[in-house]
Amino acid sequence: MQQREFHPLELALPAVYLIVVYYALFSTFTPFFSKSQSGHSIYERAHLLMRRGNFSQALVYVQELNNQYPANHVYWMLRADVEHRLNHIPAETHALEQVIVYSSVPDEVCPRIAETYREAGENEKSLDAYRRCLKMDPHNSDFHLYLGLAEERAGNSEAAFKNYQACLERSAAYLDCSTGLARIHLGRQKPQAALAIMNSPVNKANVEGDADALLTRAMAQRAVGLKDLALADLRKAILRAPTYADVWSELATVEREAGHKREAEEATRKANELRAARAGEKK
Repeated sequence: MQQREFHPLELALPAVYLIVVYYALFSTFTPFFSKSQSGHSIYERAHLLMRRGNFSQALVYVQELNNQYPANHVYWMLRADVEHRLNHIPAETHALEQVIVYSSVPDEVCPRIAETYREAGENEKSLDAYRRCLKMDPHNSDFHLYLGLAEERAGNSEAAFKNYQACLERSAAYLDCSTGLARIHLGRQKPQAALAIMNSPVNKANVEGDADALLTRAMAQRAVGLKDLALADLRKAILRAPTYADVWSELATVEREAGHKREAEEATRKANELRAARAGEKK
């Protein structure tokens, strides 16, 4: 009987089969954790997996750390980092809340926890988190700013005003807080007060390098009839932040009021393009 010769590919098939079975079994393998396994070794393994970009597998190890050491805030912070990389926002905020419970320095999660709630569309929880952050460190100028911005977004102008003022009492040269205060004055139809803040000696030199401050000063200038100065500030703002849609929109308004029809149409088109692009990014 003539012995059949095997094709090289036929000889390779068993090895290929073993490789496939190995990865089928072990790529989704859930590790067994022995009682003698230290938290440090589990922590090191989780970090190794994170460095390799295997966040799904790292999560298994970090969950075990949380199970074994539920009062360890470091492990909960690690859990938040892994959940963040996996885009598990509710799980990330839960982990950050646990850090607040167990950490001796709970404000280490600020303002991240509030921003994470905001990213999830949980605006009330976000505002509450900003308020809690300030209670943890009431003398922190940054926390006054963050809460001021959050209150302003929520339409609580009086609360925002008080936080911006408190920020400036602690850091007189904090331009973002001055800009927020000026915006509140504009909303109250007090452009002269807004302009006085933006042109104060402590702010005037710094405004030139900040697009948001330039926009706010331009809005105040337009409101008091200083359209040429408003146009100059808006053009500076565009140089510093060319994708800032609100600047283009304000520029369109000032150009229109100045009788510059073509320039107003161009600025309006640009503002609409930027807002459409931003909306597309969020989908």
